[in-house]
Amino acid sequence: MTDWLALSYSLTVICLVAIAAYAIFYTMYTTKKNEALRHVLETSEGFITARKTQGMWRIAWSFYAGSVGSWVITTTASYASYAGYLGVVFYAFATGLPIIMQAYFGDVVQTKFPNANSLGDFILLRFGPTAKLVTICVTLINMSIFMLAEFTTVGSLFSDFVGSVNYPIIIVVAVLTTIYTIYGGLLVSIVTDQIQGITSVILTVVVTIYVAATFRRDLPANFGTHEAALGPNLSGYSSIFTMPISLAAATVFNEGMWQRVWAAQDHKALKRGGIIACIALVFVVFIFGFGGLLAVWGGLVDSSTNVNLYFFQLLKSDPSSSNARVENFIQVLVLVLAAIMNESAIDSLQNGMAATISSHFLRGKSLIWARACVLVINIIIVPFALANYSVLSLFLLGNMLGVCWFAPVIMGGIWDSELGQRVVCESSMLFGGIIAVIASTVYGIAAGPAQCVEMGNAGAVDPTLGICLCADGAAAASAGVNCATAGAYWTWLGQPYMWQYFLVALGVSTAGTLAFGFLHELLYRANIHFIGVTELLLKIPGYADLAGLRVDHAEVQGNQEDDALKQHGNGSDQPNASQEPQQMFVAVPPSLPVVDPSYPGTLAQPMMHPSGQPQMFTQPVVMIPTSGGGMQGLA
Repeated sequence: MTDWLALSYSLTVICLVAIAAYAIFYTMYTTKKNEALRHVLETSEGFITARKTQGMWRIAWSFYAGSVGSWVITTTASYASYAGYLGVVFYAFATGLPIIMQAYFGDVVQTKFPNANSLGDFILLRFGPTAKLVTICVTLINMSIFMLAEFTTVGSLFSDFVGSVNYPIIIVVAVLTTIYTIYGGLLVSIVTDQIQGITSVILTVVVTIYVAATFRRDLPANFGTHEAALGPNLSGYSSIFTMPISLAAATVFNEGMWQRVWAAQDHKALKRGGIIACIALVFVVFIFGFGGLLAVWGGLVDSSTNVNLYFFQLLKSDPSSSNARVENFIQVLVLVLAAIMNESAIDSLQNGMAATISSHFLRGKSLIWARACVLVINIIIVPFALANYSVLSLFLLGNMLGVCWFAPVIMGGIWDSELGQRVVCESSMLFGGIIAVIASTVYGIAAGPAQCVEMGNAGAVDPTLGICLCADGAAAASAGVNCATAGAYWTWLGQPYMWQYFLVALGVSTAGTLAFGFLHELLYRANIHFIGVTELLLKIPGYADLAGLRVDHAEVQGNQEDDALKQHGNGSDQPNASQEPQQMFVAVPPSLPVVDPSYPGTLAQPMMHPSGQPQMFTQPVVMIPTSGGGMQGLA
């Protein structure tokens, strides 16, 4: 075992270091020859977007590598053990299809808002500053969860499968990805994505051939005694809806995916790259999901088997042992594959989180701040990864949160007519997301106890969960279970991806956004001024800074104490198109020239101070009319 332990670590670390070194030296070589690429690494915008520098194949491999991770080997196999063949099929397609959606929707956003550098920029231009702030929070939570899950997964593989401890490999991956990400940002990440993606596909093919050639277990008809778990069942049917919607939402709220949109050379590179990545993802996810199903079907999994090792059960030499341990070269190969996938996912998430933070809180700062973000992110996330949280529970939290805010963002990107801007406005978007979070939690408190008992009887969850006890009020009381807390936990961390919760989140979010929006439209048509969320929140000291807005020190006419903010993007939800264009002016630094005709009221010419002199700004500046007839500047 010691020999296999040494081989596992040495081969894995050598491969990870080789990929990191290749990325750094290749980037150094190409940027030395290409002045345009060298300039990309010298600016904060280039560091986080690598704007329009990558062709179709680079984008394809980057989409693929940013989507897979070591979770593919563990989570899909585990999910197959109770969602069956339906779960395997729809998990595979649901992993790939959102990439095509992201490519096409991203192309729409890029066309309408060509100067956006991040998801937050798009939300700011389409909805407003408070919506952007909320989106940033959802995005950071989403990516933090996925990054934590990735570190946790690769750590658990080395502790459970290799027989080591979890922290050495976590630290190795964190240090390597931090080094090359700090050096080259998104550009170097895309370079590593290509080699990581190609390597992972090749290794997946090799492992598939090996399993096909060596698997000799009897497979009873109709899955034998495992028919209830592997055949058509509630979890499998639920996957038809839950997997596509949850992974589509996770993709939209992943800045790493948006970075690929900005990095694509043109529309064709983006769309074709998305299609190629989708095909590769469907293949790889299906292979590992089917491997988990095959292990259960062949009797290689029992109640004592570690859920992270279901796929590895296919590779063990002794079929009678409950848990596989590394004992042959093909197992080491799969371990290396998991680590490479992990490295590719981690660097994409690091870049995405750095871009999210930099584009909002560090706008206009030097490149060193963006690089510092990468380091700080790892310092925060890695210690939590050592706690070995449940990966499926972490994914559930991120997926549910994303679905609550998914529909308003998509509607806002597509429906941008004057009516669309009034209906799907900042306040309606925020209302839809918040009410979806509340409704999902309430539904879990109300329906969770009965669901938990049913799923516990089916073996899908632990029947001793607190929410299960809430089905019997006396039992819950004697056990000291707070059923409201247990219901909330069940909704966000406990339920096994039940379709009802995702339907409630998506349905309430959509209905809430439209209902609030049409109410706003009625008030607009009645000429009744609607006080927007940002307009109210800007009265709170310090909120302008938090939302990325700052009152400029320039003199303005009128009484500023009584000024009412009356423009979209500055408090009110009244769209600019319904006002005179000259009532709103946006001045921006050269790094972010907002001259987008789809953002009504913006002007390309320099801002003028009330004195008549040109005004210079170091941050984006929004000038709004005041009740006193002057102009108030928000920077």
